[in-house]
Amino acid sequence: MIGVSGGLDSAHALIVTAESMDALSLPRSNVFGYALPGFATSRATLHEALQLMIGLGVSATEIDIRPSASQMLRDIGHPAAEGAPLYDVTYENVQAGERTSHLFRLANP
Repeated sequence: MIGVSGGLDSAHALIVTAESMDALSLPRSNVFGYALPGFATSRATLHEALQLMIGLGVSATEIDIRPSASQMLRDIGHPAAEGAPLYDVTYENVQAGERTSHLFRLANP
C-alpha cells in the first residue's frame, strides 16, 4: 500500500517497493499504489504517477480526495471552502490528512 504523488519521493519509494517484491519473488501486483489527487495536482503530475505505477506493474488506482477535503474544509469553517484564496497550513494539512485517512482505511480492510 503506497500513495504515489508523481513526485520524486513517492517515485523512489514505489521503485524500492517494486524491487522488494522482486527480491521476495512476489508479484509486483501485490503492491497497491494509489494516486490521490488534490486541489493543486496537475494533470501532468497525475499522469506521471499513474504511468509509473503501470510501468512498474503494480496495482494502480486513482482516488480524488477533493470531495472529502472540501467537506472537511466546510466542516471546520475554513475560508477556502467558500472560495477564498487562503492556502495556509490548515488548507494543506486537510489534504495531507485526507490522503493519510484514505490510505489507512484502504490498508485495513
